[in-house]
Amino acid sequence: MAIPIIAVAGFGIWLYADLYTTSDRYHSEIENGSSELIPVQPDDFKRLNAGASEESATRPFLEAAKKWEKLDEAERIKTLSQLRLYATPREVIDPEYQQSFTKCEPYILKLREAASKKDSNFVRDWTGEGELLEPHYHTTVQFGRMMSAYALVEARLGNYSQAFTDLHNIRKVAQHYSRDAGLDGLALHVNLETQALSAAEEIAFLYGDKSDVLAKFDSFIANHKATQPDLLRNIEGEAMRTVFVLGQPESFKDRMFSGTELSIRNEQFQKAAAVRMFEFWQLAAEKIKAVDQDSIASQRAFTEAFNEFSRVRSPSRMIPVEIANWNIRRVDLAAALVARYALADAAGKLCRYYHKTGDFPSSLSDAQTNALDPFNDESLAYRKTETGFILYSVGIDGIDHGGDPEKTDKSDIILELNQGTISLDGV
Repeated sequence: MAIPIIAVAGFGIWLYADLYTTSDRYHSEIENGSSELIPVQPDDFKRLNAGASEESATRPFLEAAKKWEKLDEAERIKTLSQLRLYATPREVIDPEYQQSFTKCEPYILKLREAASKKDSNFVRDWTGEGELLEPHYHTTVQFGRMMSAYALVEARLGNYSQAFTDLHNIRKVAQHYSRDAGLDGLALHVNLETQALSAAEEIAFLYGDKSDVLAKFDSFIANHKATQPDLLRNIEGEAMRTVFVLGQPESFKDRMFSGTELSIRNEQFQKAAAVRMFEFWQLAAEKIKAVDQDSIASQRAFTEAFNEFSRVRSPSRMIPVEIANWNIRRVDLAAALVARYALADAAGKLCRYYHKTGDFPSSLSDAQTNALDPFNDESLAYRKTETGFILYSVGIDGIDHGGDPEKTDKSDIILELNQGTISLDGV
């Protein structure tokens, strides 16, 4: 019996030493303020040059959001569904579908105004009282659906320039929304950009035989870097949020936070966890800053930081490791967006070939594209199917899993055209 007793005693000493030694650093590392890279209080995360209020996208966005949120959820869903049906080419148009277009116009005008602004200043609740801290998150996702469907209607009506302008407006709204957010804001940014991309690809396929449509599509794809996510800024926001919440007296009451159950009520453990969380974000930010905002390199740097951090076993790292792990997938989204644009660029060439010949090519080279997969710098994978094509990137793990849309647990990022319908699977 001596060995287990010694082991338990040894573990207790190790636990005590780790928690109390680490928590003793709370005052010097957290209460005394931020590092050069990591803010630890909401005020530390604010921009000093937020811009004049008349140049802010926040006012027109909030006017649209508050008006939209007064509608019953069922009515919102019905309106968006009918707008999407109105966007689909058909011989007979249900008058109710057309009414949805008119109904959405005031919101679209406000969102266009928001997209035209130079800055934004959304007020976020960083207190950690709930799991979802992003303002009007669900509404913003619905606005993405509204704007993409509205752009498709514009294309169906022959207003191709306006359609692509509205798709770019989606990206601008996404950029404004995520500018001062954590990684929830990054996830929503990628969601909206993906909606815009899918609509652009649909326009290229449906109307690519019309004058200048594919040229406008190419321009839309080429301009994506103007609104790409600011991953380092989102990392800073998430760092502030998690360190701040872990440092609050009630943050460990039984609840979920960043995918992690906080259920340990101990002041030393809590302070130690905040210190360790700060250490992780400091390490991640240093690695990401070194790769100069390259999204794929940043994703790899984040994963490298997580691996380094999680290899060191200590009680005070348990919750910070879980929170860091939860955020890997959100960082993955920024890297996946790079591949989605590479896929879209190649898809535009495939559509150009289709509108010239009436069929899709047997290979990408036949479509005169040498689009490279940003995850391995080799040609994107492509195969023609009986009903369209499958085009894919090997994704974050760099392994070709065959581009099977049914295997969504794999990392391949897949763009499929099947009987005129475009779908996207993967991260």
